[in-house]
Amino acid sequence: MSQKFYVDGSLRAFVQSLNDVQPGVTFFSEDSWPMQIGIMQWPEGHISRPHRHNPRAHEVHVTSEALIVWSGVTRVLIYDERDSIAETIELRAGSVCLMFGGAHGIIVDEDAVITELKQGPYDGINDKVWLDENPKQ
Repeated sequence: MSQKFYVDGSLRAFVQSLNDVQPGVTFFSEDSWPMQIGIMQWPEGHISRPHRHNPRAHEVHVTSEALIVWSGVTRVLIYDERDSIAETIELRAGSVCLMFGGAHGIIVDEDAVITELKQGPYDGINDKVWLDENPKQ
């Protein structure tokens, strides 16, 4: 099942679960999103056609992240523009969550293994603001 989460009128998160797997490749994201998500299910012996992606400039206005939950249970907190929690999203093994801009946090409810993907380059200093160190007045 896929879910879209809107905060302050903008799409901030999209969750996809393995329950929606179908034979072949299915993309669940919209072409205009800054990050794309699809799920592939192939039988043994399948061969995907070799290909490359053409070099292309992309203008990025927000950093997007994807969380892939391999095991455990976690909650993703999505914050609004006032830095208040606007959405709480539970993720379980087999879930993928795309996040588009805005602030977020993670609470691990059961031991979890999670892969995080985000756009780069990333410098770790100028690319992030910690809400608990810089609260809004």
